[in-house]
Amino acid sequence: MINKVILTGRLAAEPDFRSVPMGDKTQSVCNLRLAVSRPYSKHREPMADFIKVTIWGKSAEFVAKYFSKGQLIEVDGCIRTKRQKRDDDTVRYETYVLAETVQFAPKNVVKKAVSEMDESDTDAINIVLDEFQQLGGEVDD
Repeated sequence: MINKVILTGRLAAEPDFRSVPMGDKTQSVCNLRLAVSRPYSKHREPMADFIKVTIWGKSAEFVAKYFSKGQLIEVDGCIRTKRQKRDDDTVRYETYVLAETVQFAPKNVVKKAVSEMDESDTDAINIVLDEFQQLGGEVDD
């Protein structure tokens, strides 16, 4: 069986970075929410899923240093589920992505997304192209 996740999306909030004690040492951890778009709804409204991601070690430090809210990021990892027992004896499960690698999203992802959009939806195409240019990408006329 394979448990592999590859996501490209935008940070929905600033990364939450901390150092947590682990025995005699501390370990860096960064939690974030990744906004990943999905196809338009019936009413042509953009939709997104907000996915929790946990990153440990040097990768956590990298994200905290170089990423901020709204930036595109690519996350490779696996799905994990955490079980928590509450004070009232109920059990709560939380699903998240445990990141193995993180990197700046390749700009060709944006170009591919634009090429797959409905040509009649010029407003959406212009929004994506504007964001692409803000990230330093060049648009071919």
